[in-house]
Amino acid sequence: MGSRSKSEKMFNFLDTLFGSFNLLGAPIESIHFLDECDAESTESELITSKKTEDMKSNLAVDFSVDKDNRTITIKREFEAERALVWDAYTKTEILDQWWAPKPWKAKTKSMDFRDGGKWLYAMVGPNGEEHWSIVDYTKINAKQSFSGLDAFTDENGKINKEMPRSSWEVSFDEQGDHTFVQIIVSYDDLAQLEATIEMGFKEGLLSAMENLDELLPKL
Repeated sequence: MGSRSKSEKMFNFLDTLFGSFNLLGAPIESIHFLDECDAESTESELITSKKTEDMKSNLAVDFSVDKDNRTITIKREFEAERALVWDAYTKTEILDQWWAPKPWKAKTKSMDFRDGGKWLYAMVGPNGEEHWSIVDYTKINAKQSFSGLDAFTDENGKINKEMPRSSWEVSFDEQGDHTFVQIIVSYDDLAQLEATIEMGFKEGLLSAMENLDELLPKL
């Protein structure tokens, strides 16, 4: 009975946070699931993402789920040099402009971007509702990669242990004047991964990345 209550709380929270994303017109591409049924195919093809009207070129995006290893892998191309994309992921004055999918907004309370540092921020809804999260940075390799632990919290950074916690590894690869970002999100158990997917994690994250597409030329 206790586990059911915990599960219901997790679903209700994620539904509040992510449930509206599908109403925003965000692109709904197919998700690649890698499990025992399709173990032969370990490489996901690149999917062309939906673009804003003023974008001049198609940018690669791939979203794959590996249930066996409890991971989600996102690969995304940006039309900007690596130093600029790195700043967009690591400086609050830029992060707050794109990290939340519209009509939500990101609001940073504090950030200490270093090994052992933290980023405490909120996703703020159109009616002013706030959902807080924290990232504990574990390792930073300047302008190349960083990793950290993500968790839901209250506004003071107290972790909600009833909610999913995930590990993020983010890397940046420059190819010409474009940058390819790879994000690997890992979960302790499959139920947390599946709950996150079902509640719109993919749509929300890809929508936020389109915000960054629009922002980069202005930086």
